[in-house]
Amino acid sequence: MLFNRIKKYLLITLFLLILFFSNLSSAQGYKGTVNRDIDNYISNIFKRYQVPGGAVAVLKNGKVIHKRYYGDANLEVIKPIDNVTLFPLFSTTKIFTTTEVFHLIESKKIALEDRLDTYLNDLPEQWNSIKIKNLLSHSSGLPDIVHYSNLEENQAKNKIYEDVILFKPGLRYDYNQTNFWLLNRIVQKKINVKLYEHIIDHQFFNAKDKVVFSGNYKERIKHRAIAYKSNGEDELEVLKYQIPEYLYGAAGINLTLDEFIKWNEKFNKNFFIKEKTKELLWKPFRYEIDNNFSFGWKLNKGNKTISYGFTGSAVTGFRKFTEHDLDIIFLTNGSKYTMKVDNIIDTIVDIYDENINGGNYVIYEAILKSFLNDNTSIARKTYYKLNNDNNIDFESILNSIGKEFLRLKESELAVEVFKLNVIEHSDSSNTYDSLAVGYERLGNLDKAVENYKKSIELNHNNKYARKRIKDLEKK
Repeated sequence: MLFNRIKKYLLITLFLLILFFSNLSSAQGYKGTVNRDIDNYISNIFKRYQVPGGAVAVLKNGKVIHKRYYGDANLEVIKPIDNVTLFPLFSTTKIFTTTEVFHLIESKKIALEDRLDTYLNDLPEQWNSIKIKNLLSHSSGLPDIVHYSNLEENQAKNKIYEDVILFKPGLRYDYNQTNFWLLNRIVQKKINVKLYEHIIDHQFFNAKDKVVFSGNYKERIKHRAIAYKSNGEDELEVLKYQIPEYLYGAAGINLTLDEFIKWNEKFNKNFFIKEKTKELLWKPFRYEIDNNFSFGWKLNKGNKTISYGFTGSAVTGFRKFTEHDLDIIFLTNGSKYTMKVDNIIDTIVDIYDENINGGNYVIYEAILKSFLNDNTSIARKTYYKLNNDNNIDFESILNSIGKEFLRLKESELAVEVFKLNVIEHSDSSNTYDSLAVGYERLGNLDKAVENYKKSIELNHNNKYARKRIKDLEKK
């Protein structure tokens, strides 16, 4: 009897151990596969867009499940990206700025409904009634001070004050840097500290040399990756643009991946602002003309989920998929060809779990990659093999891929994709319009005009097509 009980106990214990190690092995295998697939994808992306170097992190439930460094911080001396590399974030800086502004709102130092003339007494009369919420949501209608950013602040101010307001506050979204210049001034007036200094003190007080504000990209800062861009002649060159200090907060922060991860952990644990304040920050702003933006961060509306974040200069990005407790950090130091960072982040998420976004971007990437690497016949077979889900907008996917090829200066491939889209969606004006653009890039103006005319047949209100026909027929 005792022997039977011991035997039964041992068998149960053995079964549980086998189950545990089986699950552990499966989880580790899954994680390994995901890391490998993300690595392969990022390597392909960096090659496709000619990215010198970068770093990517994927965080789930506050834990790092993927963190990798890729390529070089400096092409002149071939210095690899590593854990001390500082990345210029450009406009991704705005996530820290808006967090700080909402900290001040939470502390009741300022309020969303406050008018600008509550704090600033030198504004043009038309500017006075604009509210802080309009600055945060880019619904102010103000002209953009970035056009004068090569001037000293007073000179830029005099110039921008002479420009006309574009539309009444709240009408629509119009992204510009004047909004953050004014937020800078308001914060400094209210708490007697520059906004960017307050960000460092409140959000990065232990970071030391792992975070620095500097908008002078020609300046050599220890451990900072050199920022690169295309010179317009298919070559990379060092970025020479300089952001003046009065626009710090709109851009200007330089940060390591590790410090960004630490910041994200603190943000998730409500170190900077409370949960209710985050809900207000992410609340959709009600424009008269709809747009996907909140009271501070961009809203990305996927098929199955909404995420929040920001991108910077088409080279950096940060996104929070709050329903899934999943966060993505994507950092690079430039590219030869323009990247769509939001699409890249969505693809990383699809690789991790296609159920979060619906798998659209994995399909997008598979079709795009096949057109790039295979002949047209095989690429079309890839498309038809994947085209088995009526819930996915394949017209939009093909159109986006075609436009991506135009950005990559692969006009012949773009035309092949647009032609496939016309075959598949022959009742769509947009498919013919895109094909016409592709033929324009190839220099086949007769075919361009022919397809613009087909587009107009399906949509008589296509003013762009009418204009292009008029312009092309003059040539």
